[in-house]
Amino acid sequence: ISNNLGNAYMLNGKMDLALKFYTLSLEQDKKTNSDISSGIATSYNNIGNLYRVCGEYDQAIHYLTQSLEISRIVFGKDSLEYASSCNSLATTFLEIGEYAKAIDYFESAKDVYYRFYGEDHTDTALILNNLGYAMSENGENEKGLPLVEKSLEIRLRLLGNIHPDVAASMHNIGIIYRRLGYFDKAILYLQESLDIKTKLFGENHPDVSG
Repeated sequence: ISNNLGNAYMLNGKMDLALKFYTLSLEQDKKTNSDISSGIATSYNNIGNLYRVCGEYDQAIHYLTQSLEISRIVFGKDSLEYASSCNSLATTFLEIGEYAKAIDYFESAKDVYYRFYGEDHTDTALILNNLGYAMSENGENEKGLPLVEKSLEIRLRLLGNIHPDVAASMHNIGIIYRRLGYFDKAILYLQESLDIKTKLFGENHPDVSG
């Protein structure tokens, strides 16, 4: 219950309350379980993601690393729980510019999602998008582009043409084409991404006007 309350407050941008209930959940789990349990891994992951969103990256890495290690012990490296922790940690490293570490963790998550879900799943598309963009940020544009293009293909098939995730993949493809010097293609994808966001959110939304 405490974790669910924390999730609700986080979605509403009330980070102090979210942290309060995530911490309460962690304390409750530690009282009723050992220090190595699925509930504790979830609480660490939630707290770490909250700190990441707040820009407190040292704290984020601290908690997410603990979540990853507990998930490895409890569930194993071939589990969705471990993959989720890898994705959270990779996203944090991507945001602070440690691209090689981000790529390693995204690769680990990708392998698990492909085994569990195959290609036609939104989580697989998410990982491909994130991994491809991380590779581009690391200067590996030719390696990153096919992954983001595959992400877009999956998302179009599963989500349709007008969806935020489709816009995100198109945006990333546009960025990579711009870095490769294909400016006409870059403009095409970036404009399509903007058009989708405008249809979804309106012209005054930060993702459109910013």
